[in-house]
Amino acid sequence: MLGRCAIFMRSSDGSDLTVVFTGTEETNRKFLKMLKHFKGLSIPLIRIVPVCSEIKGLEQCLRIRRTDLLVFTSKTAVNLIRELADLVTENVLMAIGPGTADSLRRIGAKSVLIPMEHTSTGILRILSGLDRDLCVQLVSSTRIDKGLAKVVKEFKGGRCFRLYDIEPDEGGIRRLRELGMCAVVLTCRTAAEAFRKIRKKYITIAMSPRIADALEDVDFTYRGKVSEFVRSLERFLLSRIGD
Repeated sequence: MLGRCAIFMRSSDGSDLTVVFTGTEETNRKFLKMLKHFKGLSIPLIRIVPVCSEIKGLEQCLRIRRTDLLVFTSKTAVNLIRELADLVTENVLMAIGPGTADSLRRIGAKSVLIPMEHTSTGILRILSGLDRDLCVQLVSSTRIDKGLAKVVKEFKGGRCFRLYDIEPDEGGIRRLRELGMCAVVLTCRTAAEAFRKIRKKYITIAMSPRIADALEDVDFTYRGKVSEFVRSLERFLLSRIGD
């Protein structure tokens, strides 16, 4: 497999290889700006489908009362409630990681809590130590971690608002299938599941072990901080040149 990488990476600076990011356009743009040694391309393999009834439900809940803690698990969830910014930012807020926290600050949040571990497990650890008489609401996708959803419901008035679903983007799948050899970066499990339909050989990069678990064949699995991901990705690809 590593030999396959070398065959298509003849240039010493990596310029012969295109790195394809497969998340949402927003996520892809962020990573593309960080690339230094390779050509980059955005081909989303997923599309966001808002669940309007859940967005309305969150609005009604926030109008009735303030919550003791409002937890967001993604930037996408924040983007979908921009029109509710005044209601949202009146509450104590928690974000799954720095990117989501930045999105909350952009809509007016002055202070955002962030768990040390930027995962559902990190949120779960914080919630496990809180008084169950608190009102805790969680805002996420329909693919919320089941353990996290269960704990949220243990709180007084605890509820999970599943604001959107993530579906495979058939147009993106077709575009990627038409490309020649490239390095494909999979940033979520839904993108990984869509990628499995293509059945072509690419250099495959999974952004986390959980994403790698959805694939049969992975060249590189990242296990560090999101902020260091692109640097580690390029280091991996450059190390394979000439192998």
